[in-house]
Amino acid sequence: MNQSTLTSLTIAGVSAISLLGSSAPAMAAAIGVDWTSGTTGDLNGTTVTLSNFNNPGIDSSDLSGSDYSAAPLSSSQELIAYSVNSDWTATFSNPVSDLLLYPRFWRGVAAGGPDPVTYEFDQPFTILSGLTGATVVGNTISAPQNAFYNGVIQFSGPVSSLTVNTSATGGSFQGLTFGVDDTPPPVSTPEPATILGLLAVGSLATLSRKRKG
Repeated sequence: MNQSTLTSLTIAGVSAISLLGSSAPAMAAAIGVDWTSGTTGDLNGTTVTLSNFNNPGIDSSDLSGSDYSAAPLSSSQELIAYSVNSDWTATFSNPVSDLLLYPRFWRGVAAGGPDPVTYEFDQPFTILSGLTGATVVGNTISAPQNAFYNGVIQFSGPVSSLTVNTSATGGSFQGLTFGVDDTPPPVSTPEPATILGLLAVGSLATLSRKRKG
């Protein structure tokens, strides 16, 4: 085998490996609600409608820190600010799988109120990150006083509506928004045997061209 053939084989092998390496997609961030009013917004094509929120309004806050590390949003993310004493419901025009809920400054502070403050959901959930110090029993988060709670909560769903009842009292404000994970599905890495097979095919094709030439 001459030097020219060796060079061609090497190029073919490198090309095959490059094709494998280029197939992995870049990581994408979660998508949050684009709020159009204090009671409606768009979540990646799904309309979100809020009800029973006391004094709702559009605000913005940093949802990119460590409490939101599981599925961070923007450092100036739109959210809904509302009175803590709200037993609210969110309705989605299309069922949402793996719905993300982003609490912001949820109160474990309720002067003269219950300790801990509880947030009871109408369906099961998983805390993905944050809400440090809170405890979960069934579908209820218990938040001890003298703290504020931030994080990412996931509902496997699909979710058509979500209701929360709270023991919080008073008219102070806290916030929330919803999101969906926009990360592309992972691309499996080929086994070594597959890579060797691709290299062999590339090498044989190169030798065949050499013989025909």
